[in-house]
Amino acid sequence: MRYGALIVLLLALLGMSPALAEEMAFGGSQEDRLDDVIALRDGLFAVGTTASSDGDLSDRTRSGETGWALRIDAQGKKMWNFCSAKSGMMRMSEPYAFADGTFSLVLTDDTFQRGEWIHLSERGIQISRVAIPEVETLCPNGLRGQIVGLANCSGENGPYLGIVMTHADNGSLCCVALFEDGMTRSCGEFYGDNQGVLLGNEAEGTLWHIGVDLGALALTRLEPGTSPRTHTLFPLDEGMNSVSDALIGSDGSMTICGQTMTADQKTNGFLLRLSAEGEVLFAHTLTEFPVLDRLIETETGYAVYAFNDANGVLLYFDEDGGALGEVNLQEIPLDVVNFGGTTMLLTYEEQRGAPQAVFVPVSYLEMETVALAPVITPTPAPSASRIVLGNGYLLCSDSGASGVTVSMIDAQGRTRWKTRTPIHTAADRLVWESAEYTREGDIKLSGHYETNSDSGVVRENASALLSADGVLRGIHTEK
Repeated sequence: MRYGALIVLLLALLGMSPALAEEMAFGGSQEDRLDDVIALRDGLFAVGTTASSDGDLSDRTRSGETGWALRIDAQGKKMWNFCSAKSGMMRMSEPYAFADGTFSLVLTDDTFQRGEWIHLSERGIQISRVAIPEVETLCPNGLRGQIVGLANCSGENGPYLGIVMTHADNGSLCCVALFEDGMTRSCGEFYGDNQGVLLGNEAEGTLWHIGVDLGALALTRLEPGTSPRTHTLFPLDEGMNSVSDALIGSDGSMTICGQTMTADQKTNGFLLRLSAEGEVLFAHTLTEFPVLDRLIETETGYAVYAFNDANGVLLYFDEDGGALGEVNLQEIPLDVVNFGGTTMLLTYEEQRGAPQAVFVPVSYLEMETVALAPVITPTPAPSASRIVLGNGYLLCSDSGASGVTVSMIDAQGRTRWKTRTPIHTAADRLVWESAEYTREGDIKLSGHYETNSDSGVVRENASALLSADGVLRGIHTEK
């Protein structure tokens, strides 16, 4: 039995308001659907498809299915629509709000391989529209492949769309920045999870690819015109692992959710938060709800949409990872968003005689306590990174004070040779960042030494020369 006074007290302790936003429906007399939504300080921005030209879409100039972007104010009212379709492209995705108040989205076809990047003013007026080139044109190496990730960002050269492609030729990923003038700039080639999450960090003007590589959680920093840097953090369960969603905080911290499948086919969900320096602030393993699908920020911390074979649930956590409670859901949402302190489920259902986009508020009064599995303490993994070289790659495994073990892996995944590059100074760590063939056919490694001191970590440039078959010819410190 629940008592009203205790509920109000609980909500006050959780920092939640018992007042709920009202259910909101948008569309006309035809089929209207919103698939992706982001929260703004003063409302929402959502994208999807529409076939209506009446009701909330009465400002359209033509009928037929088209991409649909909708701006909603803080009171839940429509501010403006933006609709567009072109040559079979009629689905909008990747809604984004830049710090200057403008918006962007991507218009694609069903294959997700053809599209346009569209930049809108704060009033929904088109600023620019850039076609996304074919993969072979986008890839700096001209490799065939598929687009597997898109993310918006803004750097010193203005807004850009980050595009991640996967290549079947050598199993690598590459990232390219597409700018408003149609010019592209490479962010480099790297290895990782094809299903990883790509995020823009507008505060530093970079992209982050968060996925799984070499059996461990891998974060790759991508910046136009520079080489990727992958940070391998700690091993997950042995088996199939994946990242579902992630958030970058204003302090540079990252909150990540996903799932792991163990060797005995048991699936667990995981939720963790990392500081900007890579320190694990909290980590949970969730066995009751093995699939964690969507992660959002709330007034008190985080909400995660999770599900199992029986039902879906919203799990609430404070910013330190403490479990607040759970709300069981009666339907599967298309997306989840925080709207003025209320969690809203974006759904698609019959309204006003036609299928429409509907936002349904979640009542915290239905919250129940949730029991989590013990907090896991991840064991740091030996740092390992891949450096693309020719049709294969170099696998660099950190051996601590003894140096770095470098292995040459060919395009078929076979190890051709292995050698150790030792630390020959008083440094604490050696990191290799890039590699290239010399005119003589040798391999030059470039990186740096790291030495811990009272004032912080001191770096010195380092280089090494290896023969084509892995014999170490020399290693040097470069001032």
